[in-house]
Amino acid sequence: MSTSTTAPAALFIPVHEDGRLWLRLELPAGSPELDQVYMSDPNDLPLPDLVIDIDVAALQRILSVFWEFQQHLYDLAIPLGMTSAEFGGKLKLARLRLCPYVDDRAILSACFTNEWSGTEYALDIGQYLPVAVDRNLACYLAQLRQSLA
Repeated sequence: MSTSTTAPAALFIPVHEDGRLWLRLELPAGSPELDQVYMSDPNDLPLPDLVIDIDVAALQRILSVFWEFQQHLYDLAIPLGMTSAEFGGKLKLARLRLCPYVDDRAILSACFTNEWSGTEYALDIGQYLPVAVDRNLACYLAQLRQSLA
């Protein structure tokens, strides 16, 4: 019996911008990944496209705190770059949430609030990284920064 997994069509790519290293995920209109966006009010405006930018240095800084105190945390969040060219609402409080999971793993989510309606939007973005969201993520980020320095 053969088992295979399919990698997601979209993956984060490293981008140097404004003297910083970012991980960018671009989900253009029609991307099947946009169907996975959770909305606290399913009748609110859909998210037609999305660009997510993670500040690599900021993520590295919170990972050490997260792993040290994960048993005491519900989540840990940092600001996140998030834009949508076609969204009919207004993105507010864009944040990257790191939540403890099982077996020393974590869930990495991109979240924002539609300022006009109060609806919460969230997308599990760990699946779009080339490594698992576990203790090895910090090593991957350090190697990425070193290789692109």
